[in-house]
Amino acid sequence: MTHLLLLLVIPWLLGVCPCAGVTEEAAAHSPERTITFCSQNLENFGTYAATLSRMPQMTPERYEVKKNGLVARILEAGCDIVAVQEVVGHGQRQAER
Repeated sequence: MTHLLLLLVIPWLLGVCPCAGVTEEAAAHSPERTITFCSQNLENFGTYAATLSRMPQMTPERYEVKKNGLVARILEAGCDIVAVQEVVGHGQRQAER
């Protein structure tokens, strides 16, 4: 997973990643090139079953509210890349999904 992130970020940082619909020439004349990195603590969030195993009081309704809140917060912040903590799953593979 870390390798994938580096493969996505490093070309952008070096200016060799053509963005969708933007030519390298146009990007070179852009007043600024920015990327927004965000960090989000998911507070024991994963699939509903995995979240329930850590938070027995979680209901399907509360799970949806939490999920929608996380999505809204990330979209509102304009994150290009999000680093997360406290992703839960029954094993590493499930947590990574």
